[in-house]
Formats: sequence, C-alpha cells, structure tokens
Amino acid sequence: MSDCKKYYYLKLKEDFYESEDMKLLQAQPDGYLYSDILLKLYLKSLKQGGRLMYRDIIPYTPDMIATITGHSVGVVEKAMRIFEQMEFVEILDNGAIYLMDIQNFIGQSSSEADRIRKYRSDIKAEKTRLLEGETVTNVTTNDMTNVTAYSVQMYNECTPEIRDKSIENKVKNKSINTLIAQSSGEQTSEPEEGQTQSMLDGKKEMDSQTQGTLDCKRKSAYTEDKEPEADVSAIPLNDGTEWRPTEALFAEYVRLYPNVDVKQQFNEMRGWCLSNPKKKKTKRGITRFVNAWLAKEQDRGHQKRYFGGGYQQASQKYSPDVFTRLANESRGDLDG
Repeated sequence: MSDCKKYYYLKLKEDFYESEDMKLLQAQPDGYLYSDILLKLYLKSLKQGGRLMYRDIIPYTPDMIATITGHSVGVVEKAMRIFEQMEFVEILDNGAIYLMDIQNFIGQSSSEADRIRKYRSDIKAEKTRLLEGETVTNVTTNDMTNVTAYSVQMYNECTPEIRDKSIENKVKNKSINTLIAQSSGEQTSEPEEGQTQSMLDGKKEMDSQTQGTLDCKRKSAYTEDKEPEADVSAIPLNDGTEWRPTEALFAEYVRLYPNVDVKQQFNEMRGWCLSNPKKKKTKRGITRFVNAWLAKEQDRGHQKRYFGGGYQQASQKYSPDVFTRLANESRGDLDG
C-alpha cells in the first residue's frame, strides 16, 4: 500500500533521551546544544521526508543551518561533524543532507513499512544518479582526451596511413577478368586460385599497414596520458582505487597554500579516509575534497597568528654585535 499522506509532525517516545545515542551525544561538550540542533533539523526536514535541501536545489551550508536553528556557525560545524560520525545524518556529494533515523519518529500508520522502504529507495536512487552522472562525465572526458591525443600524435610522430592504390587496382582488375572469363565459358579454375591468393595477399598487406597505424596510435596515446604523479600518500576512493595528484597539480597546491605542509596533509587525508570508509570520495569529487581540506588548513595557519583580535608581529631577536655595529656607525656620522 503506497503512502499518499503528508506527515508534518514528529512523534518521539518517552525514552527518546534515554537511548544510547542521545546519551553519548549529550555527553559531548555543548552536547545539549547539539541535541537541540538535531531536533530542529528533524522538524525542518519533515516536509521533504527527512531530506534537507533548500527549495530542493540548494544545499544547506553551516551559515544557513545556524540561521534556522539559532546557534553559532562554529557550534553548527562541530555538531554536523559529530552527526556524521554517529550516523545521525548522511551528506551526499551534491550537498543533500539525509536525517537517517527520522522514519522512526514519524507517526505510526498501516503504511509505515512502505514509507520506510520508499525513503531508503529515494536515498539509493539519488546516489545512483550521482554515480551515473560521474560515469558519463568521465567517459565523455576520456573519449575526447583520447581523440585529441591520437590526432596530435599521428600528426607529430606516426606515419599517416597510405593506402596502396596499385594493390586495390590490381585486385579489382583481376576480379573483373575473372568475371569476364566466367561469362565467356573459359576454364578459370587455375586463374581463380591465383587471383584469390593475390587478393588475400593484398588484403593482408593492407591489414598490416592499418594495424601498424593503430599500434602507433595506442603507443602515442599511452605516452600522452601518462603523467608523473607526486611523491605523496595516495588517497583511497570509494570504488577501491587510489588517487594521487600529478606533480604539476601538487606544485600548484604548494603555491596556493603557502602556510600548509601540503605533503603532511596528504598523509592526514589518507588516514581520515581509512578511518571513515563510508565517506570515501569519488574520482569526480576528490579534488574538491582536497581543495577544501587544504583551504581549511590555510585558514587555521592564519588564525594562529591572531591574538585577542589584533595582529601580533613575530618578535625578532638580534645579536649584540648588531647593536654595537649600529652604534659605531652612528658615532662615525657624528664625528664626521
């Protein structure tokens, strides 16, 4: 039985706060603030069946959640990290936030099982759409890259395919002669065998030329696509493969984030992905994840230099020889 009703109320059991998850959540520093944020997210997502996405197209940012819940942005960011770790919520690559336990709190009805199945199916369908979109994009990009690589390498290195017209004409003329001989009633058994062999030899020669051109294309494409990878820790992806930046991309990261030890951060990103296997990134989203991580570390590097709202210059230490030299120079100017 399908569920056509709209549920706009939240039904909690009397032992809701006695559950192990809620006790662990409230035991955290600011845990009661986190539980208040969680309940407000439950209520906010009721109209969309447990899914949070502003007007169904715009992902909720920490600033937006802070506005609708009445808490500070810093508290909201900490709360969302804890919610993900405790699996209260799941955040997809497109920014959609799913409240995982909300179906247990919607009012009971005869269609409860159908509603829960539909909710899980909606999450799975959205994940599938994201993966399919990523696959189509990767296939299209790889095809265009391969076509470009083939064209450039054929022009620069490979000998263009040259079809031997004399062979084609020879085969064509022999075929015509055979037909004429057959129509005139001549004995053509022996010539047919010789002509057939010549046709096969010509075809083999043409196939050999074509195969040589294709082999050259494959070799050139492989050389073009293979870029050296940076000597950093590889980040595991959700499809079982691992990703490293190219040397050029790694150099760009170092240039963009001067206050960050980029190589060490790749070690930490790998450790984070291994510790959170359910949150491993896709090939499409890994560079966005790395940029966000490094940008956050860059901001932390700047914040360490601020104290009490004012910028504090780093103190410089001078040796006594410097002051002695300056004093002698000043005394020489006065004597002159």
